[in-house]
Amino acid sequence: MHADLNWLSNPTIFQVNRLDAHSDHVCYASEEEARLGHTSLRQSLDGLWSFSWSSHPVDRPADFWWEGFDDSAFGTIRVPGHMELQGHGQIQYINTLYPWDGHAQLRPPEIDWEDCPVGSYVREFDLYEGLLGKQVCISFQGVEQAFYLWLNG
Repeated sequence: MHADLNWLSNPTIFQVNRLDAHSDHVCYASEEEARLGHTSLRQSLDGLWSFSWSSHPVDRPADFWWEGFDDSAFGTIRVPGHMELQGHGQIQYINTLYPWDGHAQLRPPEIDWEDCPVGSYVREFDLYEGLLGKQVCISFQGVEQAFYLWLNG
């Protein structure tokens, strides 16, 4: 499956295959876990991830999510973290102007495909044993525009 980007400029699409918003309270498997403040029901993926930055969507490594993909040319990036604050792209400070003002004649929901950076992230991990056989959800707390997620290819 290749990522179709056309929906990004469709203002009627707010989410695709996403769970409804819900509480992010920490759940514990036992009173003992709650007393200790550590849960076996959550696995953090924070840390260093393999990362490739592309200035245009068409330049991104389109098949990087395939199992066995050679990402040895990728660098690394700390997650959580802003790619712009880690040396990739330019930070957008916005008060009254859109980031494309003076660069492109756009009106929302149009996208400037010539200035639309893409970060491709890869993280290999084994699911904690305590989560095996349970319904597992993955949560991203800071996606700027949109993202695709592949697990196990």
